[in-house]
This record gives sequence, C-alpha cells and structure tokens, in this order.
Amino acid sequence: MSVLLLYLQYYLTLTIALHFQLTICVYASCKYDEFEIEDVFRNVSCGKCPSCPPGMGLTPQCGTFVNYGEKIECKPCELGKSFSPTHDIRSCLPCGICSDHENIKRNCSLMRNSQCEHGCGKGFYFEELTGDCQPCSFCFSYLSSCNVKNSEQEGCKDMPFYQQCDANAIGCQLLKCREDQYLVVTQEKGSAHCVNCKTCPAGTSPFPPCGKGTIINSIDDIKCINCSRGKTFSNQQSKQTCKACSTCSVGQKELTPCNLTHDRVCGQCEKGFYGSGETGCKPCSACCNDKDDVRIPECKMMTKNKQCSYTDRSITVCREQNSHRKIPQEKSSIIVILSTVMAVLFTIISTLVMIKLVKYRRSNRYQRSDSCAALLTSVEGALQGESITLEDPTTHCSQRTLHFDKSGVMIQFNDASCFFNDSQGIRLEICCDESSMHRESDEVQLSPVIKFHPFGKQLSEPVQVRIPHSALVYLSNGWDIKLKSSIPHKDSIAWKEENKFQVHNSEVSFQVDNLTSYVIIGTSRDKNKPTKKRFQCAVFGGVGTVGVDYTVYLYVFDDSESSFEKIMQAEKSTGRTLLGSPQSLYIEIIRINTKVNISVKQPVDGWIVGERRPEFITQASLKESYQTIPRATIQFKHDNGRNRDFLCILELTAEDTTTTICAVASIREDPFGKFQGRQPGCGNDSYPMVTGRNLCDPLIINQDKPSPCLKDLPKEAIKALCEKLDMPLKGVGNWRHVATSLGFTEEEIQIFRNEMLTSDGSPCTVLLEALMVKSPQFTVAEFVQILQARKIQRFDAVEVLEPHLHSYRE
Repeated sequence: MSVLLLYLQYYLTLTIALHFQLTICVYASCKYDEFEIEDVFRNVSCGKCPSCPPGMGLTPQCGTFVNYGEKIECKPCELGKSFSPTHDIRSCLPCGICSDHENIKRNCSLMRNSQCEHGCGKGFYFEELTGDCQPCSFCFSYLSSCNVKNSEQEGCKDMPFYQQCDANAIGCQLLKCREDQYLVVTQEKGSAHCVNCKTCPAGTSPFPPCGKGTIINSIDDIKCINCSRGKTFSNQQSKQTCKACSTCSVGQKELTPCNLTHDRVCGQCEKGFYGSGETGCKPCSACCNDKDDVRIPECKMMTKNKQCSYTDRSITVCREQNSHRKIPQEKSSIIVILSTVMAVLFTIISTLVMIKLVKYRRSNRYQRSDSCAALLTSVEGALQGESITLEDPTTHCSQRTLHFDKSGVMIQFNDASCFFNDSQGIRLEICCDESSMHRESDEVQLSPVIKFHPFGKQLSEPVQVRIPHSALVYLSNGWDIKLKSSIPHKDSIAWKEENKFQVHNSEVSFQVDNLTSYVIIGTSRDKNKPTKKRFQCAVFGGVGTVGVDYTVYLYVFDDSESSFEKIMQAEKSTGRTLLGSPQSLYIEIIRINTKVNISVKQPVDGWIVGERRPEFITQASLKESYQTIPRATIQFKHDNGRNRDFLCILELTAEDTTTTICAVASIREDPFGKFQGRQPGCGNDSYPMVTGRNLCDPLIINQDKPSPCLKDLPKEAIKALCEKLDMPLKGVGNWRHVATSLGFTEEEIQIFRNEMLTSDGSPCTVLLEALMVKSPQFTVAEFVQILQARKIQRFDAVEVLEPHLHSYRE
C-alpha cells in the first residue's frame, strides 16, 4: 500500500513538473521582431522575423505563434488591396480608401498607399471633424423660422449662393413646398418662401420644372419653353413638364405624327400583321396545320402556312416544321417562257450598256489641257502644252455618293434619280499654285482649291459637298472658318464667301446645285484663343550604300490626303521611299510666331549628324503650306565602313508640342568591296542588303555583359522611363502593350489603367512596381528587348535605359 502511494506521489509530481515546464515553453517571452516557433516535439523557441522587400509582406505576421510545419515567407501584396512601402518585417498593409466624393490623387499600388486630396468634387466640401467629404447644404440663414445658423464653406463657392454652407445645422428643416410650387430664395436673409408654378399654354412647359424641390432666385426666372418636336407634347394648359410621345408598334400604321400639342395617333395594322390600335400589332405567324392552330381572320391574305397567331409555339415548333416541309411550286409553261425571254433581254441590254460605258471612258481621259490659274476657262481652251490630272471618283451606288480618295472630297446626292442623272462625268482638280486665288494678309488657307469638272455643272437638285480642312477645331476655338466659292467676273475669276455651311472637326459641309471651285479659309476671331493647324510630318530617303553619306528629307505638310499624295508622287519619281510612319503635329499658326525646331537624336553606331538645311521651319512657310510644302534636308556622315544599318529619331518641337519620328533605311553592301567588315553582334555571313525596316533596332544588346536588375535603377531613370511610356504616340505601343507582353492579366491591366483617372497617377509606375515584385531579377536588357519588339517599338523609352543597359562593375 505504501509503495502504491509512493508511485502515485511520484506520478503526480512528474505530471505537475512537465506541465509547468511546458507552460513556461509555450508562454516563453519573445521580442516584437521574433516569431514563437513550434518544433516537432512541440517545444517553442523564438526566431528572428525576416525582412521583405517593398511590394511584399511577411506571412504570417511577425510576433505571432507559428505552428509546426507552417511556412514563413515573403508573399507579394495584392494589387489594389494591400501594399508594402519599405524593406522591413511587416506584413502587407491594407490600402487606404478615400472617402466618398474625395479626389483621388494617386491609387494604391504594391509599394505605396492611396493618396487623397482634401479637395472634394463639385457639390461637396472637406469636413475636418469627420475627415471626409460632406455635401454642400442649404444655408439656413435664408429661413425666417430657423434660429440655428450654419457656416459657409470655401469648397462650396461654385454652388448657388443658397447652397454654400456646411451640413452641421441640427434642428432646422428646409421649407417644403407643394408639388405645384417653387421654393424662391433671394439674396436677402430670411427670404425663402413658396410660390405657385406658372401655367404654360399647350405645346410648352415651365422651365425650370415645377415642384419636386426646385429652387429659383426669382419668379421672373420661370419661362415657358417648347416641347421637343417628335419626342414630347403638351395638349393643354399645364404646370407640368411635357409628356413623352407614344410610339406605334411594329407593323402598325401611323395616322398622324406627334407634334407639340398632340400625341401620335396609330391606326390599323399593316399587311402581315393583326391586332388593334390598343393592343398593338403582332405578325402573322407559322401554322402547324393541326387542331391546336389559332387562325387569324386578318391573316387570310397571307400564305396558308402563315395565317396563325403569334405564339411561342408558332415561332418555334411550327416555323421549324415549315422550314423542312417541301412546298410544291406549280409553274406553267408560259411563266417559264416569259422568264427565259426576260433573262435574254436583260443580258443583251447589259452588254450594250457596258460597251457604251467603255467607249465613253476612252473618250474622256484624265489628262486634259487646262490651267489652274484661270478657273473659269474651259478644258478645251487651256494653253497648249500644259496638262493637269483630273481625279476620277469612287462611286457608291447604295449610298448615292461620289468619293474622291486622293483629296478626301465627297458628294452626297439626295435621291437615286438625281444620282444616276447628275453624277455622270463629274471629276475633280486639286489646285495648289499661288495664282489659284488671292488671300488677305490675315487669312490662312485651310484646304487646297477644289475645282470641279465640268466647271459650273448645273445639277437637277442640290447635293451635299464635304471638303476636308486642316484646322484643329475641337482644341482650338479661336478659328473663324469661312468657305469661299468662285464666280464669273468679266474675263477673270472672283471669290465670294458662302453663308450657309457647317464646320465639323475635320471637314466643311454645304449644299449646292452648281459645281464650281471652292476653298476653305481661316482667320482669328479672338487673339487670346489658340488657332492651331493639323499637320503631319514624314521622312523620306533612298537606298544608301556602305561608306557613302546619307541624306533624309523631312516634310511638314497639312493633314490632308492631297498634300500627302503630292509628296508621295514627287518622292517616288526620285526613287525615295517613306522611312517611317507619318506623325501628327499641331502648330499655332496665327496668334504667336511659332517655328518648328528640328533635332536629331543619337543615330545608330556608324553615323554622325552632318548639315541641316534649314535648322527650323518658319511660321511663314507653314502658312503657305498648300502652295509650297515645307521641307528640311538632313545629311548624315559615315564614321566607319561598317554602317550597314541606318536608324535615327527626329524630334520636332513647336511651342508646347513635341513629335518624334523613327526613320529606318536600307544600306547596300559596297559593290567594290572597299569597306569590308562585320557589324558588331552579327555573324560572318555576307549578304547583299541589310534593311532595318520594321525592325527598328537601334540598341544592340551584348549578351556577354551583365545587365542590372530593373529594381536597381535610380528613381530618376524610372520616372523618366514612365514619362515616356505614359505618353501615347501614334503608330507605336504604350504601357498597355508592354503589360500584355509581360504576361499581366486583363484585371491587372485595368488596375494600371485606373491610374489615368487620378491627378498624379502613372500607369507605367504601377506596372513597373508590379513587375519588380513579380520578377525581382528582371533585367534592364530584358525590358529593352520588349520595348524594341515589333508591336511596341518605343525607342524613346529605350534611349532612357541605354546608359543603364550594362552593369557599372565590369
């Protein structure tokens, strides 16, 4: 018995000791930067928390208990939901959320939190007490029955005077008026009162709309405005807004249209439909030819298999049955004979018409003698030895239009009969010589002179003519655009201003029944507003030879098909071709003296920049661009005998606008073998011609040299790179194409895009931060290869990375 008691005492003592030891281990005190880590024997020890780079957070959170087998690691933050700004032991932090109506300065990214501006949107002010945006509220000082006052807010200054106060007033309510009353508030304190709405006659309605909390400053502000013709009506005196016009159902006849004072009146159903004016019309539908068919009396005029009611059964089961049923067709011999005779007659008539048309076109060649200086002279009476080219239109019969592709001019006929009767023989001449017309000193020509042939052709009905112009209308509202047409005046020509025409973003449209000559002119209507023209710039050059200097030709021409066509024909005759895609350039042409500066970025190895003539393009030459297209020549000298590729970037700057063009040319091998050699990075294989066209690879990457990681670039380089990629350029890729090439999902790209909606946002910056977290070892050389890919070709961004292409330690 005593032995048993001793064993029991020993067991209890051992159990208590083990429990006490385990308790001490479990609750061992670790530092704030340590984990409590459990091992396989359930012993607990303290372990140092590892640091994670920006954009990644520690999992699990530092200072917590880590069960045996649980992994401690750095995990990327979730884009748009969490972030980590520094290299430390913290887990990812949740993104801050800007309050409603608060302006977002910058969205949350993997490496930085959201940034909010205290400036709220229109109709809201920032409340310091609550730290969010509150709506601008009614100023209760205008209520005579309220003793509580609320204060005016600076953020509400753009609201009406009675709605510029805070929302902190308690105990006062806005005066409630009836549905047929306005609330009138004047500048005087305690002036708020209700006033009955104005009764307007039929066909009109009160404005502002009556009731529903509408506040006005004076009863004199109320006006009766007409209903919208064809959309709304008012058939009696009323204080309410106009009613919406009803619509006739499909297949229902319209007896009288909706006007200002009467609603639309619908009548009986048309053939093939049944029903009434009240229930609407439904189409006669297919029958199944069984006992369940419901045949409609109004559908008796239809075929036997299409006389039933419009039901789900008829449009599914019955229609399917009828589509597979063979319907017998009885054709008499007389019908067959008549059809054959008609087909033969149609073939004969069509053949005769084609023969006549061919003879007509042969007798009217495009090259005809004429003079652009005398727009009223006939084609036959032109000076002998001079020739012009008349543009033949492309005919669109279904749309009843004539479209002149080279000039962009279009003629729209109103009906088919006028189109077939009047469109025959109409051609067009583009006049660009200085004697075409006389301009005043303050006038700028916005189109070439367009002369129609036959000159003065009289049309049976007016047609709409559309002529392109080169004014930047939607961003430059200082233009006063005019349309001029030529009229006979003794033995010379005279120009008059047309009064009826419409100005669109890129063209002018007008109605005319007599085709003469036309030109678009622009003047400045306000010296304080911009008057910019839309220009294009393009680079041309020939096929060069190794060891021989190379010259490129830069044109700045009006954004019109005729100017570009003129350049293309002239350059083609000299054997030169386009070296890169044309780029847009918007230039101030009247308000200030603007010039286009031309600079050449560092060309590919083997070439140095020589003489430029001229070094800039003057505003005077830009004003005369329809007569003489401004051109600059740039010479490049070879500095070794291995320059088999030619590539450079031309930068054009005009005031606040900058455009870059990537020019790539073909360089032939030296035919006499004078300059033997091998281009760095190429094989020993010889080839007759090397062309960089469409490859545009100005930066040769040496794979033997190490390249630094993108995350190690200086902040200034990242900022300069993103300034380039955030700016869209015509004809090349942007940050979105880069993101797609890097394998980001559409959801992630949408998060990058949201940066464009903020004041200081940069899609490229968020993209690069995500890339550095996703692939920390991604190198500068790898990123350059993506920028130089065929679908992106952002050589302006490559130029930023070029100094950082290889590691500094070599």
